[in-house]
This record gives sequence, structure tokens and C-alpha cells, in this order.
Amino acid sequence: MCMSFEFTRNNIDHYLYEVAKIYKKANRAFPDAEIILIGGASVLLNYNFRDMTTDLDAILRASSSMKDAIKMVADNNGLESDWINEDFKHTKSYSPKIVQYSKFYKKFCGCLTVRTITDEYLLAMKLCSARNYKKDLSDIIGILKENEERNTPIDFTKINKAVINLYGSWDVIDSKIKDMLIEILDEDNLEDRYYSTLREEKINKQALLLAQEKYPEQINDKNAALFTEHFKSFVEAKEDNYNQDDIEL
Repeated sequence: MCMSFEFTRNNIDHYLYEVAKIYKKANRAFPDAEIILIGGASVLLNYNFRDMTTDLDAILRASSSMKDAIKMVADNNGLESDWINEDFKHTKSYSPKIVQYSKFYKKFCGCLTVRTITDEYLLAMKLCSARNYKKDLSDIIGILKENEERNTPIDFTKINKAVINLYGSWDVIDSKIKDMLIEILDEDNLEDRYYSTLREEKINKQALLLAQEKYPEQINDKNAALFTEHFKSFVEAKEDNYNQDDIEL
């Protein structure tokens, strides 16, 4: 993926239309296909608090030529070949039941149905991933805040049901994250909490990038949070006050 490229709610539909058009041409006999968008793309298409995402996490339900169509759109528009990808299926936030609880978004070219995950089910997935160097935690707060503003509040009962439906229990979710959720649900000023969490995530992301520069072969999904926490203090300090060679674990 081009590091600087940003998918917005204004351009996602354009690229999905292009995928549908190419896919339909290659599958005239059986053109029907389905894409379920999750993660940042689903947040972007269902809520207003986020402006962009850098890739589209998805479940593809189509013939193998769907990946060819995705790559062709990438080539035509200067995107990475995996701008739509299914990588999240290898993470703990994946559940085969996601499709069952997805909601219709739009149909493109009469053949490509796009669905998304919303509300308590999107919250359940974000609680499961809960990466402090991504936007998982601020997304949780943003979803809760925006649903309150829409007069469709999401309470713990709904979230609990979604977690059980997707994952069978809370065992896949860190107990600290569950405690954080309960605290957020009791909070009156979600706007302040949202922006403070967003700032924290930005610092954590910078810390992880710094760690990756120092230890490029050692960081993975399992230890990223540990590296992030260790390097965080160097990011919070003024950048010209530390020497990268002095940073050790």
C-alpha cells in the first residue's frame, strides 16, 4: 500500500464500483459476489468521527477472479495490490460468524454486494483487537459517542450479546479492556475521552515506528504492545533530546 494513500468515504465507493465493473465483465455467467468490510473501512462508512483509513480489511465471497479485479483496480489507480485484503482472518478478532451479523451497505453494478459490520458487533471486534498503537480504542469511544448522539445508545447488554455471538465468551478479550469498556460506558464526557485516547494512540504509533527502526526483525503482533510501551517515553520527550543509539531494551 502506498504509505500516503488515504481511503475516504468519498473515494471508497468509486474503487468498489471499479472492482464490480471489472469483476462483472470477467464473470458474465455468474457475476454475483459479496465483500464484507470490517475494521477502519466499516467505521468510515457508518460513522462520521473518522476521516480516513489506509486499507480495506474484508471478507471476500466471490470467485478467484475477484482478487484479479482488485489488483487491476490497484494497477489503474496507483494502489498496492492488497488494498483490499483478508489478512485480519489470521487475527484473533476474526470469527466465521461475522458474515451472519453484517449489514447491507450498497450494491455495485448489479453484481457486487457490499456489507459492513456496525454498532455492538463492530465494538466486539475492536475490543478483541484493542491495539493501543492503532485506532481500536478511539474507535470504540467514537462508536459509543456517535450512537449516543443518534439517540441509539449501545449499552453493555448489547455489547455482551455481540461478544458471545461472535466469540462464544469474553475469554478472547483482555480483562483490562473489558474494565476500560465499563469505565467508558459510565463516563459523561466521551468527547474529551475520545481526543485524549486519539492522542495516546498517535504517541504509541510513533513509539512503535521508532522501535521498528531499532529492532526491525524482532517486532510482531504478539510483542508490539511491549515494544510500544518501552519506546513511548522517548516519543513523549522532545525529539531532539534523545539519541537513538542510547535506546536499549
